[in-house]
Amino acid sequence: MDTEDGITLENDSLDLVLDKAVDNWEIEIRRGVIVLLVLASLLDGDLNGKDILSKISKRTNNVIQVPLGTIYPLLRRFNNSDMIETYKPETGDARQTMYRINKRGKIFFKQARDLFLRYTSAAHAFIDKVDENTLGDV
Repeated sequence: MDTEDGITLENDSLDLVLDKAVDNWEIEIRRGVIVLLVLASLLDGDLNGKDILSKISKRTNNVIQVPLGTIYPLLRRFNNSDMIETYKPETGDARQTMYRINKRGKIFFKQARDLFLRYTSAAHAFIDKVDENTLGDV
């Protein structure tokens, strides 16, 4: 449409598409980051699921909030991949499951962390060289 309303509608539609693309991109980034943060949380000692979430939230200054529905499937995947071990504590709440990272999990964490740091460092160096003037009026 050539009317002002038509142009607004087109711009609104474009904004929705861009918002969706950014949301999807954030989900992809968060997936890998959460894997690293969960394993890193266990490097300091055994924790239950809620304590892992709390530790991640605290250490990232609440920037990264991991939903409860995300943590347990991920911990199951780690357990099935023999990267962590689970146990029930002898004292306290017997329904509570504790998680412990094992040697295989530590090796995976180190390799994944090194890869993550290499890529983010290179990307950061590249993005820092982008001239803000090339973005125009956005």
